Amino acid sequence: MERPGLKIESLCREKGMSQHELASRMGRPVQAINQIVAGTKAITPQTARELQAVFPSTSAVEWLRLEAAFRLSINPGLAEVKLIERRMKLHDRAPVREMVQRKWICRTKDIDALEAEVVRFYGVKSVEKIEPLKYCARSNADLSLVHDAWVRQAKILAEGLSTKRYSKKQLQSVLPSIKEALSNPARVGEIPHLLANAGVRVVFIEHLPKTRIDGAAFWIGGRKSKCSIAMSLRFGRIDYFAFTLMHEIAHILHEHEPSIDTELTGSHLELPPEELIANKWAAEYLLPPDQLKRLLISTGNSPSKEAIRGFANSMGVHPGVVLGQLQHRGIVAYSSHRNLLVDVRDGLLSSRKQLVEAGVAAFDGFKDLAKEGD
Repeated sequence: MERPGLKIESLCREKGMSQHELASRMGRPVQAINQIVAGTKAITPQTARELQAVFPSTSAVEWLRLEAAFRLSINPGLAEVKLIERRMKLHDRAPVREMVQRKWICRTKDIDALEAEVVRFYGVKSVEKIEPLKYCARSNADLSLVHDAWVRQAKILAEGLSTKRYSKKQLQSVLPSIKEALSNPARVGEIPHLLANAGVRVVFIEHLPKTRIDGAAFWIGGRKSKCSIAMSLRFGRIDYFAFTLMHEIAHILHEHEPSIDTELTGSHLELPPEELIANKWAAEYLLPPDQLKRLLISTGNSPSKEAIRGFANSMGVHPGVVLGQLQHRGIVAYSSHRNLLVDVRDGLLSSRKQLVEAGVAAFDGFKDLAKEGD
């Protein structure tokens, strides 16, 4: 690339002007002009305007363009460009920023070390080998790199739990006890123990920003002998917790392909068959539809808070679970009876140390909700 100084020399010759005279006309020291011509001093916007005043045939913009092209040619910064390209590739393959914030990988400015951390997390040999896990989703738009990383972390945590071999028969046998535990928020901490007895590993992993993940269900090692459910506790209401839990259990009971669930109670016009099955099973196990119908008939389709409580007691469920279904069906306004929708997160997280020590559950995140320093 031509040095701008060569053009200055050429224009000076055309005008019969020496560099001393050019320096005089520009009001600059001769040494400064010599350095600009030699290329050791850059042409600034002010210098470009002054050169344009002396040589009107070449605009200030053109002088700056020549200077920029020359500087890029002598200092292309290829090493820096390569580093940026590697970082771009890494961020295209994984949500690095979120993973660092959650301490799933170590924070480092060294690109080699960062790549090694990401490769270790995904269990592959190189960044190019990172491929999204295959999960059934409630809509094609649900899955993203961030969702994928969340599920991988859940899988890592689940693999670290040591439980007995999964038994569908045993899972079915503990369902009544799980439902009973859900009737009392203070007993929610019993549920991981019950699931562990059936060989189901439980992971509570806080959702990542803007993902709206509620839960996931998956098989470990591609076999139906090891399985896990993961819950984000995105909403701690008893109704949401109960439905999400039962939805994920339904995926396991029906031996569905690995599933990641977002916005479980949101409106989805088209759902995969597995999601429809899990939704129906979860709702009906918690509240048999024929019994719910009797409640609505007996109350003229407008159950009071007292009626909801009485019905919940007869069904062996928490009143908030009944209210949640009635609200979802549009029978009761979302603003009504809000005090029935108790939050179970604090109670569950307060017992997490014991659950982790017992080896029946794993936790990740929840700093804002934590009551302990563990």
